[in-house]
Amino acid sequence: MQPRVATALRELEHGGGGGRALRYIGRPPAGTTATASLAIHRDETRAIVDAALGEGLVPTGAEGLALQ
Repeated sequence: MQPRVATALRELEHGGGGGRALRYIGRPPAGTTATASLAIHRDETRAIVDAALGEGLVPTGAEGLALQ
């Protein structure tokens, strides 16, 4: 991830980010790595994907991927 983050920061620094800021989207810190509930996991995953792609961003190479 480090090379991609470095590239993103360079692009933002030089105005290529279209006014967007780099920010973390993911689960909050927790004592465990899993929720122990499939329903909660699906809700969290959907919320993360919606937040990450909600600004019209399209992931490179993600054609054909779907959240089930």
